[in-house]
Amino acid sequence: MMVGTTGRARRGGDRLLAVPDALRQRRCADLFVALLCVAGAGCDTPEEPKTYAALAPPAAAWPRLTREQYRAVVSDVFGDDLALPSQLEPDASIEGMFAVGAAIATVSNRGVELYEDGARGIARQIVEKSGRLGDLLPCGLGSREACLQALVDRYAPRLWRRPATAEERGRVVAIGLKAGTALGTDADAIEYALVALLQAPQLLYRAEVGEPDPESKGSLRLTSFELAGKLALVLAGGAPDAELIARAADGSLHQPKVLRQEAERLLKLPSARRAVRAFASQWLHLDGLEGLNKDPTIFKHFSTDLGGAAREETLRLVEWLVFDQDADMRDLITTRTTFVDRRLAAIYDVPAAVEDGYGQVTLPASGLRRGLLGHVSFLASRSHPVSSSATLRGVFIREALLCEQVPLPPSNLNTAIPEASAAAPTLKERLIAHMLEPNCNGCHSFTDPPGFGLENFDGIGRYRSHDNGALIDPSGAIDGVQFKDAVELADAVANNPNYRKCLVEKVWAFANNRRPGKGTHGTLERLEDRFGDAGMRLRALFVDVVMDPSFRRLAVAKATP
Repeated sequence: MMVGTTGRARRGGDRLLAVPDALRQRRCADLFVALLCVAGAGCDTPEEPKTYAALAPPAAAWPRLTREQYRAVVSDVFGDDLALPSQLEPDASIEGMFAVGAAIATVSNRGVELYEDGARGIARQIVEKSGRLGDLLPCGLGSREACLQALVDRYAPRLWRRPATAEERGRVVAIGLKAGTALGTDADAIEYALVALLQAPQLLYRAEVGEPDPESKGSLRLTSFELAGKLALVLAGGAPDAELIARAADGSLHQPKVLRQEAERLLKLPSARRAVRAFASQWLHLDGLEGLNKDPTIFKHFSTDLGGAAREETLRLVEWLVFDQDADMRDLITTRTTFVDRRLAAIYDVPAAVEDGYGQVTLPASGLRRGLLGHVSFLASRSHPVSSSATLRGVFIREALLCEQVPLPPSNLNTAIPEASAAAPTLKERLIAHMLEPNCNGCHSFTDPPGFGLENFDGIGRYRSHDNGALIDPSGAIDGVQFKDAVELADAVANNPNYRKCLVEKVWAFANNRRPGKGTHGTLERLEDRFGDAGMRLRALFVDVVMDPSFRRLAVAKATP
């Protein structure tokens, strides 16, 4: 078990980790006070509650839906049997997070064409599929105009995450009527009205207009429909359902009790797994794995489908930990459980649990492979096409798992490391020699030691004991904690206080489409404390994030002179 700042002892491998000194001292002090109370020394004065810095509401934003969110919304509204557009405007990424990049994403001229082509393809499938048009229409085929009006009123609240205004409804109806007159059929009218709904800015962008906040003078809060739309995208990854729309329509969603009920309800829906997978994919930089490229003459177990399989392994583990186990998220780093297909099982040298697809396996307790840091998704993507890379792996640990900033090297710096030699045959020894360069030491002494612990895994994640014929030394240190191998490195990362802090920041950024700013320090500190108190459970963290005022409060825009 691991030990975190929540005070719960948890076992890591076969060793019971020591309680950190600060936590042990605090427990001793608490015990001493308790003994004094029992002895009658008097302990009537309650401990003062911790105070946090006030929130400075962020400016409003209009985040663009990611490609995954757009497809999910369409599937939620019209069914999952549609062929959805494979090409849409690329997502913008900031620190690996498409959710954050969405706040600055625009649509290029080519992107406009792609959304139009996609909308036409979706609408055409809807009207052409046998029986679908009759199910789609909220009215009979009597009055074409009335039918189009009813169509907009039925589907806009879910597609646009709010009802259409009278003016917006009129524009969509006019498009449908014009198409029906020109082309001659009700199906044509419906098709073009759907195209208008499916490429409208109201769908492509999540509005943050806001309204005066009665609980915070001088600031705004999201309207009830804006709050519902944001809640659905964060916790379900798609369109709001009828129940959530009803809570927005009657205004009750602003009540904390109702908001919590809806958040907890959404996290019990199957679509919540989609949302958590989207978060994990961005946080752990999994989206580029389909293009994983390795030299097959060096890595005999590599194939072009390895990256996709590795991505699915990691996402299945996250899904299992969050929804099936409601586990402490430190387990993501230290668990021996994973989900592999036959190809990954061969790389891990374990029996495949199932003939086809992915099966749950338990990695050998005697091995060095544990959790995320033992996954091909991490080890192969943080390596070069022809070799492993302690530097790339260390950078990922620092930036993605601990939220520490690694400075870029000077543009004129020679970053080449020495070639293997009799004096320095292993990558670790070559990097240590590289660190002797004064201009290189600052960064490499920060990034490489954590990566040394993973040198027993080659550029696609297969175990090895030697590098260039020399025995690998996987020992190192991270933030003053020494480790002898990958097993101890996993414990050191999972119990690093920055891991908990970083995970809170990543969830907050994912939910709010922005990086934390100066006005969110108190918010993040409070969320981190609650996360620790709740046993570092991700579902509880998502609920706390959406319940926090920072999720729904906006700054009033300042007038420009």
